[in-house]
Amino acid sequence: MPDVRVARRYAAALFNVVVRENLLDTVERDLQNIIGVWGEHSQIDETMAHPRIPTPVKQRILRQLLEAQVSPITLNFLLFLLDKQRLDLLLAIEREFQRLSDEHRKLVRAYVTTAVPLPEDQADLLRQHINRETGLNVVLVPTVDPRIIGGVIVRVGDRLWDGSIRGYLSDLRQTLAGTRY
Repeated sequence: MPDVRVARRYAAALFNVVVRENLLDTVERDLQNIIGVWGEHSQIDETMAHPRIPTPVKQRILRQLLEAQVSPITLNFLLFLLDKQRLDLLLAIEREFQRLSDEHRKLVRAYVTTAVPLPEDQADLLRQHINRETGLNVVLVPTVDPRIIGGVIVRVGDRLWDGSIRGYLSDLRQTLAGTRY
């Protein structure tokens, strides 16, 4: 498991540089794209982690893959991670970087689970409600899970609102199980 404390330090260092250089949006987008591409192509991660492939070869591969796709600061950061043998922390670094970016922008991510896709008008109402509850700007991160049957589950930070039919039935089951007739 990657060392989260180390990932936080790398993310904070990168964050401080890109804020100073006014490149926050660019680097944030770069990191998200890199994580997406690496998730789709596991051979990239395997190649970068392979102990028999020399670092200069890995550097050349990264440059060829990413030079035209990402900003120079992002590419240099990745090459730095490669040199320090810390590319395995990239996902944790990206998550921490995203957290810092959201905090900087006074954003909060609300993870919303519904049984069917949430219509835009209902998403706007939900966003406004969460905005009032938290006092922060809200970005909805929707997920569809038919197992909740209906309703909505919202997670913001460590707060959870379960308004799903599955949650209601579970509560009802526990109540009835504790009742003596």
